[in-house]
Amino acid sequence: MRTRMTIMAIVVAAATLAAATVVVLIVLLGWWVALGVVAVVLACYQFLLRPRLARWGATREEVDRPMPGDELLEGARAVTRAITIDAPPELIWPWLVQIGFGRAGWYSYDWIRPRSCVPDRGRP
Repeated sequence: MRTRMTIMAIVVAAATLAAATVVVLIVLLGWWVALGVVAVVLACYQFLLRPRLARWGATREEVDRPMPGDELLEGARAVTRAITIDAPPELIWPWLVQIGFGRAGWYSYDWIRPRSCVPDRGRP
């Protein structure tokens, strides 16, 4: 629950900052110029940055390959990210299944880690 609240707080802060930036642009540049700046930024994100982020590390073959559950939402946008690990599956699987909260490893940013994962450094 704490992780979800932290992420929600980050999203709200980013949205507030974006809204404040638009207001400042309107005050400094006027409505039409501010609207143009916002349109250019959104277009750059949509057509230049988002496609690259949506397939980060994945090959064209990996992006085009059907995945389980694809049939549930026909025409939905897909995000396929990948990494290449130069090792056989039998060496990777034990590492992979221990990832996650309540298991052996928490692989995320420390500041969104649930409190129960943080070691108590004050006790011996």
